[in-house]
Amino acid sequence: MGDSQDRPHLLFPRSSMLNPLPLLLPLLVLQGTSVSDETAERIARVEAGLRPPVLLQGESGWSLEERMHHYGVPAVGIAVIDDGQIAWHKVYGKSDAKSGALATTETLFQAASISKPLAAMGALKLAAAKGASIDEDVNAKLRGWKLPTNALTEANPVTLALLLCHRAGTTVHGFGGYPQGTELPTVPEILDGKGPANSPAVRVARAPGSEFDYSGGGYTIAQAWMMDVSGKAFAPLMEELVLGPAGMKSSTYAQPLPNVLHARAAAGVPPSGVPVPGGWHVYPEQAAAGLWTTAADLARLLIEVQQALQGKSEALSQDLAERLVPGDGETIGLGFFTRPREGHIYFGHGGWNEGFSSEMIAHRDAGYGAVVMTNGNQPALVEEILQAIRVEYDWAATKVHVPQPVPEEMLARNAGRYRFNSEQAIEVRAAGGSLQLAISKGPATELAHVGEGVFLHPEEGTEITFHETSVGLALRAAEMGVFRRLAEGERMPRELLLEGAFDEALAAYRDLQTKNGGAEAVAEEALNNDGYELLGSGRASEAVLLFRINAALYPKSANAWDSLGEGYRTLGDASRAIEAYEAALKIDSAFPTAIRALAELKRE
Repeated sequence: MGDSQDRPHLLFPRSSMLNPLPLLLPLLVLQGTSVSDETAERIARVEAGLRPPVLLQGESGWSLEERMHHYGVPAVGIAVIDDGQIAWHKVYGKSDAKSGALATTETLFQAASISKPLAAMGALKLAAAKGASIDEDVNAKLRGWKLPTNALTEANPVTLALLLCHRAGTTVHGFGGYPQGTELPTVPEILDGKGPANSPAVRVARAPGSEFDYSGGGYTIAQAWMMDVSGKAFAPLMEELVLGPAGMKSSTYAQPLPNVLHARAAAGVPPSGVPVPGGWHVYPEQAAAGLWTTAADLARLLIEVQQALQGKSEALSQDLAERLVPGDGETIGLGFFTRPREGHIYFGHGGWNEGFSSEMIAHRDAGYGAVVMTNGNQPALVEEILQAIRVEYDWAATKVHVPQPVPEEMLARNAGRYRFNSEQAIEVRAAGGSLQLAISKGPATELAHVGEGVFLHPEEGTEITFHETSVGLALRAAEMGVFRRLAEGERMPRELLLEGAFDEALAAYRDLQTKNGGAEAVAEEALNNDGYELLGSGRASEAVLLFRINAALYPKSANAWDSLGEGYRTLGDASRAIEAYEAALKIDSAFPTAIRALAELKRE
């Protein structure tokens, strides 16, 4: 089963398979209010000036229309904040690629994990109103369902504050959602991984308070806490606490989406390019992924937070705003991620549900920011749009780099293979006078040399340098770590797998599974997510190999076998897909995606 969730930027992302939809009609722009000639000119420059994450001097931009076609994204909604107010809001393209329905400013997009900071705001307001401590054991207020305790929670119990900043040590990174019309689990069933729930149980796997570990499961515990403390259903509670006070009139946490709103809902397109059956998935994990909204409504929310940080909001106190968006160098508050850049602090959040990707970002102290929402899983397009906005509005700490030639000796010295983690390798190649980087035999990306041996990854902006260390030459990626050069002939498990040595690769993975140092890289969820990244980027054969490894390492996991079935089905190997789905159902006879896929395959 795929894991649709907020996807943080990867150090060396795999290129998404581009599945252009039929050429879009001339972009239809719809907006609720007229704009000045000056603003219209700025909008036109943004529309014509999409840029990659790394801005290089002399590079020209792309048009929004051509990049939407390039990525196969049907619709885009953009809202820009300037001088403390919404400067403009526009929506482009089609809300439904299959029907051809045009998107409007009333079109609703799934916000995915952008749901989390709003839920955090609601939780803080509720705690303050009820006099509840966010630093006490959550089990003190949970009623029907309780978080199971273990040795990790004895010294440090899980608290609401730890849940909201992803430091509670809880499991389950994200959720896949449920096709429309299927049975939905209750919140307790989701948290225990039972019944119709299609995700594992949420449990404490790391010492609470010890480190950051992104957990949609933790936010689902927070959802249960809010419902128990208030005695109310989550959607009306969030309307009362956040959406109403912020003036978000086109937003709802209702799951499933009420029928009366279906005509306004955008239909999602995942990385495969095949539209989501039924248009979208349902997310009963409302706090983690359940918000439907518009770019303009999210802009209103960002403005409200900016105002609250200045002590000027009636909807949110300054004290609570400072917990949501700390100004002391922390990279995450109780809800928002913060991004310090050369003395400036930006805050925001991204989101990824099946068929939807979005991002919102704003300056903490100045009155500007932007929101981009799409009904396609192509976050690179979102970042290109944000870059166009940054350049046009001259956001602080937006750099334009001057590319430099790479000396021959540097090319020869730095080319080689480096240990990325306990199972994968980075390959740095010298080609055409530049250095190119690839991970696990994926597509190579040319690094931009900006002088003095400093390289930038153009898709991520990650700074990369090469240094001599006590163990030889190493690649250093800013904020990510140091990766040593591999010896000639040394092979990582993923390399063995992709070279066709399956049995040898499996033995290497089993060896890692027994070692603490490799446990994280070969965790079932990590391998499953990597497999779906490969599947989504058109590398189905490689995905199947990784799914086979996962099923061999975790033979009692219905999810691992279900994912293998989807891999085989993508390859067109129906017989092996059926075998894998049947294996999943032998483990869990109620596993919903396996039941559905098996029925479809047998009908076919």
